[in-house]
Amino acid sequence: MSAIEAIVIVVVIVLMVIVFIRLIPSYLPTAGSEVNTLQLNALAQSLLNYIITNPGNPVYWGQNASLMNAFGLASFNSPYSLDPFKVLQLVFWDYANNASVAVSPGNIRGYCSINQINGVGFQQFLSQYGISYVTLNYLWLFTVGYPTNWVISYNQVKQLLGLGNSYDFVIVIHPLYMIRVINLTSNIAYIKVTDYSTGVAIPNATVTVQYFITSLASNNAVFYQGYSSGITNSNGVASISLPVAFNPSNYYYMVITAQTAGLKDYAYYQYPAIQIPLLTVGIVPLINSNGYSVVFADPHIFTNCLLGVSLSNPSQSALGLRVVAVYKSIYNFTTMSINFTFNPSRGSNSYPVSCTILSSSNPPNYSACYWNLPSTPMLLLVWIQRNSQGQSGSVPLSQLLVIPLGYNPDLYLVNRTIIFGYPVKYAPTGVSRALVYIGDAAYVIKLYLYYRGNAFSGLGVS
Repeated sequence: MSAIEAIVIVVVIVLMVIVFIRLIPSYLPTAGSEVNTLQLNALAQSLLNYIITNPGNPVYWGQNASLMNAFGLASFNSPYSLDPFKVLQLVFWDYANNASVAVSPGNIRGYCSINQINGVGFQQFLSQYGISYVTLNYLWLFTVGYPTNWVISYNQVKQLLGLGNSYDFVIVIHPLYMIRVINLTSNIAYIKVTDYSTGVAIPNATVTVQYFITSLASNNAVFYQGYSSGITNSNGVASISLPVAFNPSNYYYMVITAQTAGLKDYAYYQYPAIQIPLLTVGIVPLINSNGYSVVFADPHIFTNCLLGVSLSNPSQSALGLRVVAVYKSIYNFTTMSINFTFNPSRGSNSYPVSCTILSSSNPPNYSACYWNLPSTPMLLLVWIQRNSQGQSGSVPLSQLLVIPLGYNPDLYLVNRTIIFGYPVKYAPTGVSRALVYIGDAAYVIKLYLYYRGNAFSGLGVS
């Protein structure tokens, strides 16, 4: 080898090393070094900025987390705007690991191992997703209750972010405001807006309500949809006019927007709360594909593991259902109507089939069915009306189910905080905060970075 060839090889190697170093994210810490709080705060800020400005790879990994080979929460070409499906992946992880105590007994309707579920077919359906436990939240939405092979992996994310064994982290996402309906009387809804973190009232906020009201006067269902607005007073309360006087037999669903200083946040209100469900609903990813399916299931599938609710008699469930679905996407509304019948869930004929197939089969020997949904964020409102009028008086004639798909991932936690990651007690802690958007709603995101190399007290997660 000539001297010139040797020089060329050395130059190439040096250039490769320089390129490699430049490709490493700037937030990566020095291995084995001792750090102080200022350094940890700087690292946390760099790490959080990377997460909320990068989409990860592939850029739409929120549709199929098993394909993820680089982690980031930003929407494609939209830094500081989080992809709702990627946030939904964090929600699934939160539920599976109970990080935010979202599946504590006071917050859920039921917690089922797969062996407690009635119907061998439905057990098989869940097994193919690796689901061994199912959680039913307060709105009768069921989701994974234990880590599975399709739920995002914390250790994988940690590795993709370049964090070694000396570091752990927690991502916390919560709404900017706490928005609550504090009273519903006559044709007025009273809505209070406070700071989510401090509870301080927010005056002079513009509150807009998009309402979906079903009035059952004279046993004829009349559907109202529209908008109404008001301004919060010094106590943070706005008075919102509605088109019909309050009636306990009516059904109300409201998408509530509060906006001040150019920042907007949402809340969701449903009346009455569903105590005895006609139907339960879950969202699962499509197998070997991108996107999700919404699964409708007879509530008696879960009778062995409900908390504080008794559904002992299958004849009390609504075996004949009419579902009217209103897809509230980020673009427009689409309405779809379908009729189908469920047989009681006990037995082997409970493997979900397409709702279209189920609606045309006679008789339908299934207790569950599914729809494959478009890969765009949406809010799915499902109006359920039982066919039989001869059931128990405690079973309602109709109900409204609300199914979020990316459009409002916080609904899964009923206005609770989303948490991803593991805190480390008594470890040095760096903290970073940022304001981000999911759709057009403002959220606060925090990152806590824990270093195991020192032994002085760290911060808690709040």
